Amino acid sequence: MSNQTFTVSEVSDIIGLPASTLRYYEKEGLIPPVERSEAGRRRYSLADLEALRFIECMKATGLPLTEIKEIIDLSQQGDATIARRLEIMTAQRDAIREQIARLEYHLEALDYKTWYYTTALEAGTCAVPDAMLAAGDVTKPDALRVNLG
Repeated sequence: MSNQTFTVSEVSDIIGLPASTLRYYEKEGLIPPVERSEAGRRRYSLADLEALRFIECMKATGLPLTEIKEIIDLSQQGDATIARRLEIMTAQRDAIREQIARLEYHLEALDYKTWYYTTALEAGTCAVPDAMLAAGDVTKPDALRVNLG
């Protein structure tokens, strides 16, 4: 890996985090203590940037910082913790897949309503898409159906 280092400002630009967040992550042990220049300024390595990318990626999945920290701490403990790390990642992946399925379910409703209003706008009336529904040419998605049984 390169010996190139980056200032707080450069890391903020590259990763998209404010300096206060970078300092917080270091204080909380999410990243190891950052090297300092002779003037005492933080100098981030490529490994630090990769760690920050990992943290931000995991945060974007909804994983709380406490669990991200647990993964980081476990990884520093070595191979004996692989099973626990896998458990955390699998649980989060499964949660994301469930969320995607729920979003796709509701996206069908949005697609349907977009079709409905586009058709109504083109016809100048809601009677046209309503007639198509009544004739069975189009069906409502499950998200918009009332199930009484």
